[in-house]
Amino acid sequence: MNSIKKIKVTITFPLGACFHSNIVDYTYKQFLKMLKRMSCINIDSKCNDCLLKSACQYYKITGENFSGYPGFIFNKDMFVENIFRNNDEYEFEIYIIGDCYVYKDYIDIFFKEYLNYKLAGFDFLIKKIECEDLFDEEKKISELDVYSVVETIDFIKVYNDMIKYYNDKYQCDYKFLKVVSSITMIKNINEGNVSVNTRKVNKKGYIYRVCLDEKLSLNLLTIGVGKFNFIGGGKVAIKNKNES
Repeated sequence: MNSIKKIKVTITFPLGACFHSNIVDYTYKQFLKMLKRMSCINIDSKCNDCLLKSACQYYKITGENFSGYPGFIFNKDMFVENIFRNNDEYEFEIYIIGDCYVYKDYIDIFFKEYLNYKLAGFDFLIKKIECEDLFDEEKKISELDVYSVVETIDFIKVYNDMIKYYNDKYQCDYKFLKVVSSITMIKNINEGNVSVNTRKVNKKGYIYRVCLDEKLSLNLLTIGVGKFNFIGGGKVAIKNKNES
């Protein structure tokens, strides 16, 4: 099963809004707080030490408390508006990996009940919530740019480690990447620590260009690759030379 579900939540701010941080970062952190409160079955124990973690929805959805690859991804663009005028809209794109879809109701609960129609103190209304199946499609790739941070210059490891986790933990069946021709235009990136509930993730690594001659999953390229895809890392742009 290689289906990824895409949930689009469109909200409006009837009185406008002004966020002092990225709206996606803020909303995702609020979602994690709700998820922890609702689904953690042993709140007094640390995740990694918990004897009940194999049955814990929070532990699974967060990719083993962010030591792996989370199954819910709130898409974060490079540049996001933080000032909204009266009746301006914002659309959240949320990707759910493999069998994590059985927990999709957490999205409805979060936006319709938990937030109580306020985001960072600003009133909002839900315009629509839509769900779409992104069935897997592969494309022959000759060149791509990794333009937001991944953890290593070894792109095969970046891609395959994520696939192995998705296949093992979320009942997917993605194909592994075998060969990369070259890695060029390497730049070091250090975006510092990102707090996600009880964890701090050091968002430090590289961006670069990858030359190859392989078929890759367009779904995975859409959601981003690598350890940081759930916090805006691993975004890629296909640069096939025979395409405009």
